Amino acid sequence: MALVDKIKDYVKHTQLYKLLPIYYGLPRQICIEVTNDCNLKCAKCPTYDAKRGRGYMSMEIYEKIMADIAKARGKTDISFTGGGEPTICEHLPKFIEIARKNRNVDKIRLVTNALDLTPMMTDAIIAAGLDEMNVSLDTTDAKVYAQINRVDGYDRVVANVDYLSQEARAKGVPINLKVTLYKDVPDQIAKMKASFESKFNSIRFTNMHNWLGLRGKQKEVKKPGPCIYPFYQVQILWDGQLTLCCQDSMEGFINMGNIKDIDLMEYWLGSTMQNTRDAHIKDDLKAFPVCETCDAHTYAFDKEIFRLN
Repeated sequence: MALVDKIKDYVKHTQLYKLLPIYYGLPRQICIEVTNDCNLKCAKCPTYDAKRGRGYMSMEIYEKIMADIAKARGKTDISFTGGGEPTICEHLPKFIEIARKNRNVDKIRLVTNALDLTPMMTDAIIAAGLDEMNVSLDTTDAKVYAQINRVDGYDRVVANVDYLSQEARAKGVPINLKVTLYKDVPDQIAKMKASFESKFNSIRFTNMHNWLGLRGKQKEVKKPGPCIYPFYQVQILWDGQLTLCCQDSMEGFINMGNIKDIDLMEYWLGSTMQNTRDAHIKDDLKAFPVCETCDAHTYAFDKEIFRLN
């Protein structure tokens, strides 16, 4: 058994996973969905198949999240991501500015498809204090882009990326490219590297996953061990609903309550989350049926990262 496997096995059976939330006090990453509206209808993404209501996070809910973070013990990273496209939310620069002033916020990240990442938006969010940005783009061909994203917007995205690359490099903000591999897009890896390696700090290639059954049939999968998400991450949806992780950002199958009624650190260190972690350690997921057949570990770990500069 390799050393890393021995360490994982030891951690699993001694339940040292439980120490992570207590040590940090807050989730190491809080994913905030400012909206679940989107400007694309990508083949890989089930956001418009989801049944939950659509909307934008109110300033009241956002300020409650920030207040909970500020009074907590520990530090956290904020990632603006969820079931929609953050840059279509007019309050995004203000949200980033508020987070930047929060004493318990470390890094602030943004996940975007860059279609509406205009030069004006780029300037605003960098000036507000953004630390890092992940851009999702899967092809170098305008026709293929329109086919898989169902919007004719490739040239617009490339122009936005060109401006972003210049400004981010000047301001020292890392930008990363995330590419989902489509089986019917030939030479995708080579073409993406050739076209964009000068624009980004890294390129990450990932497989498709089933979004908890919303995209593709769920099936039994062999997991490498307990899911790590409940030990370091929460996802907060636009209406304040808490769910376990970003994999549940489309539908919000797992309703863990609402941040409007719950103190974030009390929730994170409380019995509800401890029982949830125990269930994942013991692989007893009857209370979380979508977790039983989740294939997120193949998406998260079967990946290739190219560090470019």
